[in-house]
Amino acid sequence: MTEQSPPTEDQVIEMFSALSRLTADGSQACDAGTLVRVLSSFRGLKLGWSKVIEVFDWPDRQGVDTGTLKLLIAILMNTPKDADKPAVAGFWSVWKNQLYQLRLLDALLSLPGDTFNFVNLPGRRVVTVDDVAAASPTIKSLAATVQSGTWNSLDLFEVLVRLGDSENELIRSYVKDMLDKAIRISADIVHMGLLQAPVRTSYMMKESGFDKPLQKPWNALQEEYLRQLLAMFLGGHPNHQLVFMRIWQIEPTYLTTALRGFYDDNPMNITRILDVAQDLKILDSLLDVRPFVFALDVAALASRREYLNLDKWITDNVQAHGAEFLHGIITFLDLKMQNEKIVRTTDPSAENRTMALNPSTIAIFLSALRSYRDVIDERDIHYCLETLTSCLQ
Repeated sequence: MTEQSPPTEDQVIEMFSALSRLTADGSQACDAGTLVRVLSSFRGLKLGWSKVIEVFDWPDRQGVDTGTLKLLIAILMNTPKDADKPAVAGFWSVWKNQLYQLRLLDALLSLPGDTFNFVNLPGRRVVTVDDVAAASPTIKSLAATVQSGTWNSLDLFEVLVRLGDSENELIRSYVKDMLDKAIRISADIVHMGLLQAPVRTSYMMKESGFDKPLQKPWNALQEEYLRQLLAMFLGGHPNHQLVFMRIWQIEPTYLTTALRGFYDDNPMNITRILDVAQDLKILDSLLDVRPFVFALDVAALASRREYLNLDKWITDNVQAHGAEFLHGIITFLDLKMQNEKIVRTTDPSAENRTMALNPSTIAIFLSALRSYRDVIDERDIHYCLETLTSCLQ
């Protein structure tokens, strides 16, 4: 092998295939790192280094031995980082022995950061400081802390999501084990990674004559873990600000729907919901979420904390939505008064099931109903009068 007569791609692949088998058998092999650097120096060598990693896709392999792991690291860390197909991309392809693919990835992820870290290799990241450049110093500091973790690889999460949809129960179970370990290490990265990783299928557009990627909704694995992680972060995880910021950037509808669901689970969660909205500066977007009862509860608490001019907000919504919005106010006040009655009349006193309104907030809503009585739907007149009476008792 010389600069003038470099090896072919097939020769290099065969070379590393032999090396991988020798290493797995425990035989003494050459210095793989030096070999990789020498081969990389040949300008005439046209090689997709990802194919070298794919030679480890052996149908009969199960366990991961130390020699194989060291050989893999030597290849990954010494191949050109600017290659069109870097070596690490071989792990993101579709393998025949998918369980062994997962075991190799798991072994690499379990190594100390100073021994191996996927962040040191080419690839797409789940989060970087640049993603939150316009955020608060607190969020930027959180991003700086987590961006160097070995799990900060969107390519990795795409592989796990794809294999987590496998028909093979052993493969699905192994993916879950890996994610469970990852959550203990960096739950924030897992949440953001699963949220961004698409489940891709392909179909042939025969009329157009080309393949077009089709992105499906989240699969069962993503749904399961996203629910679990959402509950964790809504409960007050230390890195919740970073996670919610990225969710808002990536899937804003997912976040608003999640916050509404959190409210449906327990209306007393409204304080936590407003805290998140204020952290992210998304109060206006949250006030557009339906049903109106949810938006009204957010608005009432925001007004109480002096984040919102409630009179103006009501006026704007009556102009935009008319009788439908006023019906929402009546229903909202009715629910609040029913809760107040239960708390007052139960012995011992029952806990509030919804955030109580202070007298000044009730007065603003009642004033709006009086001011816009001509807009109220005729079918709601009696309901409105009953609710007004209940509020004044």
